[in-house]
Amino acid sequence: MADSALRLAENIAFIKEVCENPIPPTRNEPPDGRNSENRKLEFEAELEIVNCLSYLATYSDHPGQVMALCVEENGESRGLVVSIATNNDNVSDLKRGVWNIVDVLQRQALDRKGDYLNILLEVILRHAPDRLVERFGYPDSTTARRLEQAVQYASRTGVTTRQTIQQLTILSNDFTRLAETLKQPLLSNQICYSEVINALMLATSIWKNHRKDLEQIMAHMPSLELCPSAKDIFLHRLRQLAQYKLAATKLLHHARQVPIFQSISVQTIHIGATDLQPLLSNPPVLNTGLLNRYIHRHKKARSIPISTAMNALGTHQNLASLQSKLRQRIVRKSAAHEYKVHAEIQLLVHYETNKAAHPPRVLKSNKDACYMCHLFMQTHGRWYVPKTHGRVYDLWMLPDASRSGPDKAQQGKWSNVVKKFNEEVEKVVLQAALRNGDKAGGGPRESAIFSLASTSTSVQASVLSRPDSEKTVTRPLTRSRSSSTIRSAPLWSEPEGAGDEGSTAPQEVLISPLTPLSPYQAELKEEENPSGSVGSIKMRPEGETRWNRRDSSPPRDRNAFPDFNLEPGLARVYTFDNDHTGIHFHTRNIHLELSRSEAEHLAVRPACSRRVTDLHIHVAWLDHRRAGQFLSECGSAVFDLQARWTTLEPEEGILLSPLGLLIRNGDDLVQIKARLN
Repeated sequence: MADSALRLAENIAFIKEVCENPIPPTRNEPPDGRNSENRKLEFEAELEIVNCLSYLATYSDHPGQVMALCVEENGESRGLVVSIATNNDNVSDLKRGVWNIVDVLQRQALDRKGDYLNILLEVILRHAPDRLVERFGYPDSTTARRLEQAVQYASRTGVTTRQTIQQLTILSNDFTRLAETLKQPLLSNQICYSEVINALMLATSIWKNHRKDLEQIMAHMPSLELCPSAKDIFLHRLRQLAQYKLAATKLLHHARQVPIFQSISVQTIHIGATDLQPLLSNPPVLNTGLLNRYIHRHKKARSIPISTAMNALGTHQNLASLQSKLRQRIVRKSAAHEYKVHAEIQLLVHYETNKAAHPPRVLKSNKDACYMCHLFMQTHGRWYVPKTHGRVYDLWMLPDASRSGPDKAQQGKWSNVVKKFNEEVEKVVLQAALRNGDKAGGGPRESAIFSLASTSTSVQASVLSRPDSEKTVTRPLTRSRSSSTIRSAPLWSEPEGAGDEGSTAPQEVLISPLTPLSPYQAELKEEENPSGSVGSIKMRPEGETRWNRRDSSPPRDRNAFPDFNLEPGLARVYTFDNDHTGIHFHTRNIHLELSRSEAEHLAVRPACSRRVTDLHIHVAWLDHRRAGQFLSECGSAVFDLQARWTTLEPEEGILLSPLGLLIRNGDDLVQIKARLN
């Protein structure tokens, strides 16, 4: 494995750089050959147990605290072994919580007629109370408020039957009352668990009996009343609340029916990642990634498919510079010991190196598997992972399984699996290179540059298609003496005040290659706008491209605008001075072009006539938690670009408002605010 680790790291870093999502979210079909010979658990039962346990045992929704588990039938004691692992080796709280859960299941198995549902639910709630706060939508009780909105809309429009509306009205009133009663106790961690359980029972009743009714109401409810993302969040949170009772009930049912629940043990697994640092000093070309082997014209990187893919990518990027960038990042991250073995892979390796009479067949984490875990499971062939979100994490790494002490036969088998996996990864490398060769780089496959464009007479919003002549990569920004700078800043609720002006901290210039800009078919149309407000985006379906501008000036040269990639949870501050006219900001799904004149228009209210010298623009790609809060609380203020036809009419001075300008596309939400000197 050590010889393959650097090769794997460079290949994964390449994929992450040019194609973050090789496949869309995918649900995997269960395997055909479901070996249940000499087992007490059928495959379907094991899958349901693992699904329910992983949901109820999770103590955090933080992306850095992912846990995974599986269940093993212990042939000696005729019991169950629950194996758990985490991405960060923080397993003490998790093990304690899992043990408390399985203790109740053992009691149910020994007392088949007993009612242990409330006992199990209280144990689960004590294990992870913070998750309830988000699912109730506190501090604003948005889950209950969204339910009220849905019922009010149905009552007003008659979108469903009168009987259904009457039932939902009663349930909504009860749920709102309980949600308000629980608000302060949950926020202050002084929880009355019996009342929480009552609220969960009520949520379960709503979800089981009226799920389709609520989905129908949400489908008819106009976006002006509740935006699509807020609808999705509401249904998701209500389902999460209902799952507490549903999952607990299923586990107790299995405990009553299957005798092996009478004896359950819990074990924690931790296996560290292969240390890359010893491999980074003059590594043989053969042990490096496909891009490096191609650059050095290694004999195993000269095939026609490899040359075709790399030549396609090379028309838009300097391959040597890209390789240098990837290697530098690997060196930096390896020195900081940031490479991790994902929890699912730790469990797999444990059972590869430790024989079990009836090893697990299903692995499940509290989040969908990443693309590399998914691909490794498919390559390995013996484990089932229910779903993948399709995203690549470039700090993903395999362990050095030889350290776990398997015999030579096992080592040889593991080496063959790793070799085959690297080959599969390099197929993805070629696919990513070809796609990006066709589309000028590694952005989303379908995207648009979102431009707040203006003319000398009025300001308008537009979506610009990218001509073929512009399909080039802008050079990475280098440090200069210009007063136009980009620097990092934390997320904010209000614009930074004057307090930071005297700061002597060095300003960081973001050095990043251009996020590629895929062509998008659109119409740019200036509208009559006597009020002077921003015009409209008119996004046309592909194949209906048409330029219609009243002035004869050609489209601006966007290559003159520097490009910057945003990172989730980190704000960027850009200062416009008199010498710089515009900027591009990019997320995975949002590509934003902002000129100085546009920024001034959106930052200065009509009543303000003073001369603007330096204009500081704050742009943040909000992280998942922050975005969820904004979408649930301020959904009507968000400009959603995902609609087939989108109209954007932000008012003058919006960048100085408390919310600023919020722009959404898919899972990405960007906030733009301003501060004037």
